[in-house]
Amino acid sequence: MREIKLFINNQWVDCTSGKNTNSLNPADSTIVARVHLPRQKT
Repeated sequence: MREIKLFINNQWVDCTSGKNTNSLNPADSTIVARVHLPRQKT
């Protein structure tokens, strides 16, 4: 499974929130990648 980082300021970076979500194949609902979720600025 691919793990996709965040693309910020022309660089691939790890997320600081520690949260991820799965990207699913719509045809058969299998997980194709894990995507990092950004942290919301306050």
